[in-house]
Amino acid sequence: MKFLIAGLGSIGRRHMRNLIALGEKDIVLVRTRKATLPEEELSSFPQETDLQAALKKHKPYAIIVANPTALHLDVAIPAAEAGCTILLEKPISHSTERLDQLEAAVKKSGSKVLVGFQFRFHPGLLRAKQLIADGEIGRLISNICRPGIRGRIIAKVTRRAPIWAVACCLRNVTHWIIFHGWWAG
Repeated sequence: MKFLIAGLGSIGRRHMRNLIALGEKDIVLVRTRKATLPEEELSSFPQETDLQAALKKHKPYAIIVANPTALHLDVAIPAAEAGCTILLEKPISHSTERLDQLEAAVKKSGSKVLVGFQFRFHPGLLRAKQLIADGEIGRLISNICRPGIRGRIIAKVTRRAPIWAVACCLRNVTHWIIFHGWWAG
């Protein structure tokens, strides 16, 4: 099964390493070559800079969309038109514009789209949910999540930050907001 990965920041690279750990070797990287992270781990994979050409040449089964949010639909729509199964990192886009184009492409091609919200599968969080559900730690009456470094970043940027910086941090905190309800049942 062939995979394309668009976006090779920390999340795209995490998906790449997960595919490799699962034994997948047929991975093609679609990139702009503007990455600021080390290149070494990318060198053994074919690399393309033109998405349309990559879709045509490699005919992937699936594509992982992990590029900047404002560019998600620039990758997801052509991938859907090509009939790829799509793992689309959250959020789907920075805007609701063009979501109708993605929906139409998916309906026409029969593509499947999964929006990545992966912390629900983190072993520690699953264990916490199980302990709460089983009543092993008593009855849940309140919960507080402090998301480590991201919490400190949010506290810093919300004091005097441009709105995009606040939105970026809040986008990451959605995991913790969801967990409050998820753990509480």
